Amino acid sequence: MFARLCGRQVLPEPTCPVNPNERLNIPGISADFEGCSGWSANPGSPTRGGCRVALTARRIVAAALLAAAVGGCGKAEPPAATVVKGSVTFQGRPLAGGLVVFAPDREKGNPGKPLTATIGPDGWYRLTVDGSPAVTPGWYRVAIADPPEAPGEEFGRPRFPAALRRPDRSGLDREVLAGRENVFHFEIEVTE
Repeated sequence: MFARLCGRQVLPEPTCPVNPNERLNIPGISADFEGCSGWSANPGSPTRGGCRVALTARRIVAAALLAAAVGGCGKAEPPAATVVKGSVTFQGRPLAGGLVVFAPDREKGNPGKPLTATIGPDGWYRLTVDGSPAVTPGWYRVAIADPPEAPGEEFGRPRFPAALRRPDRSGLDREVLAGRENVFHFEIEVTE
């Protein structure tokens, strides 16, 4: 094992090949490899240790590139939006004029905003976001409300279940999947 004298300190021989003409340019790290086979003549300089500085800097750069490739740079790209539609019936008939609400299930990692759709005369609905049918994938709690003028018990029909009007009490959970059309049918039957 050889040692070299640089300034007043005795430093060990470099353990890796050193190119004296190489200059390392990394933001925040600057190292020149000058003469003395990779050792700086100035004992207080950041290039002390020659190839060790280069090796450490290279490891930092390699680790940063690996982290960027594996983990991405910052936020992950959100999943592609998708279409959600379906039908709602109550006692076997379309629930025309009713309302469907898809509330994001935060407990299952969906931080989005609630989405609503009016049920058409044929019982079908289609969720939209600001006029676009593109819905963010994830888990949703679903609520269904009957239209305000819906006939109730006075017309011989059972009353619409009040618990279905609240996403946290309806018991209806649905997962909207990316890359496909999501169709959810809700058939509400109340026994007398």
